[in-house]
Amino acid sequence: DSSDPAVRARATASVGQRDAAGDRLLDSLLPLTRDEDSEVRRNLALTLGQMGTGREEVEAALHRLAEDAEPSVRLATAYALARLGIDSGANLARLRRGLRHGAEPMRLLCAWALGEVGGQNRWRSTAALRWALRREASETVQEAIRAALRQL
Repeated sequence: DSSDPAVRARATASVGQRDAAGDRLLDSLLPLTRDEDSEVRRNLALTLGQMGTGREEVEAALHRLAEDAEPSVRLATAYALARLGIDSGANLARLRRGLRHGAEPMRLLCAWALGEVGGQNRWRSTAALRWALRREASETVQEAIRAALRQL
């Protein structure tokens, strides 16, 4: 509930790394779907995916985030939904398409996410990552793609 969006974003991201605390804090996290800062909403989507809970409120929150105006929030939500097994095919396709995004941070997010959840459709994920690797100019994104391929 800090007034500083950077503090809210860091706090939201750290909850997903603390499995035991996460479930107790879920009721405090869910209102962040309406936070004014896109980084907070993106971290919320990633955190909800990492928490792995199947509660109805979480699914409803993720469906709200899937319609967010910010592309990074939508892609983080695609990861979370795929991780939770909700409409995985469509969400994996969003992540694969995201490898073509013009912004490096978006391609980086998609490469990481496919390494995490792309095994649900390993062949397509691997093919998309290999295609992206051949065309990627950023060394940072190239390394993320290689890491994702190793993970798959």
